[in-house]
Amino acid sequence: MTITIEVPEGIARKIKAEADRQGQEIPEVVRTVVESRFAGRILRPYDPDAFTAALDSFSDGDPEEQRTTLEYLKVAIDRDRPGQRSIFGSGTNPIAPQDEIS
Repeated sequence: MTITIEVPEGIARKIKAEADRQGQEIPEVVRTVVESRFAGRILRPYDPDAFTAALDSFSDGDPEEQRTTLEYLKVAIDRDRPGQRSIFGSGTNPIAPQDEIS
């Protein structure tokens, strides 16, 4: 497919400079950028019902399992956080090295 587009002069200069830098023609540079942007993506129209169904699916599941997972994530995030301040706990992060206290 051939597509013709108008670009602002400043963008055109940047594309030309990149083509010169790579030793390629302008269409090759533009094609590479477009392909990298859309590679592996399936473009489909917006479907509000599918979006709502996807959001609703997040609330499915066992509430106790969700609470357990949340508690695990809180501990894991606090444990891997640099420094002494805890995000979800109270006080300092007991796992961080003591020499980081300021």
